[in-house]
Amino acid sequence: MKQTFFYLVCLLAVASLIAGCSVLPSPKTAQTSQPSQTSSTTTVPTTGPSPTATISTPSVVTVGAPATEAPTATVTPVPSKTPKPTATAKYAPQVKTANFVKAIDNPYFPLTPGTTLLYDGTKDTSKLISQTIVTKKTRKIMGVTCIEVDTSLTVDDKVTQKTIDWYSQDKSGSVWTFGESVSAYSTAGKVTSTKGSWVAGSNGALPGIIMQAVPSTDLTYRQDYNKGHNEDMAQVLSLNESVTGTSASYTNVLEIKEWSPLQPTIVYNKWYAKGVGLIMTKEVQGGTLELQLTEVTK
Repeated sequence: MKQTFFYLVCLLAVASLIAGCSVLPSPKTAQTSQPSQTSSTTTVPTTGPSPTATISTPSVVTVGAPATEAPTATVTPVPSKTPKPTATAKYAPQVKTANFVKAIDNPYFPLTPGTTLLYDGTKDTSKLISQTIVTKKTRKIMGVTCIEVDTSLTVDDKVTQKTIDWYSQDKSGSVWTFGESVSAYSTAGKVTSTKGSWVAGSNGALPGIIMQAVPSTDLTYRQDYNKGHNEDMAQVLSLNESVTGTSASYTNVLEIKEWSPLQPTIVYNKWYAKGVGLIMTKEVQGGTLELQLTEVTK
């Protein structure tokens, strides 16, 4: 009987222990466990004026500037000095003697030896006369045979400048300029300056194009290049101008703008007629010079 009672007491004690364990609180770690990668979306509150963003987990957040701004990581510091031009921007015309021909018959820039062109005009209140002679002389520059063209400028009946230009035409029809000898004269007839003279292949000077084989609107090109000394540029403005001069009228005239970065305030416009060449020059910025073709003799 006592033994039976003892067993009964033990059974009651075990039952009470089991009941007590079933109501124990869950461990605290269960309340702070992270959601799995497949959990639902979590709302992240913001502290600034930006609206609340809903981010699904897992998610990737890119930190950076807004889309309308350049990312901080790609901002390049401004150099203290102007960087040197890249190799692709370097002016390096390819001169191959076999690529040039003897005659210059570009329709906008024909140079037939023995031809003389006379121009009359004004600069401010002075009277100008310019004479261009296509000579029979030639000169080899960088291995290319060039035709020599002599030009003189008279201001109020006194010679103020003489130039000698050397031109050659390539097989495509473009006319190149390979150099220029410039002599400025005083009123007493003495040479006062040769500034502007250059010869391709000497002292870093390079040839350029005086007339394209096929001019096209907005085409821009170099007429010569000797850094810091000669950097003449040209741009095609029009192919169908009409010009009425003092001696003739022309249609389908080519108009070209010429300038130099070394003298950006001075700009010339020139007009060329097919089969004739230069028919008019006008200083459109920086001065008042105007010249028109008045006579052609061959």
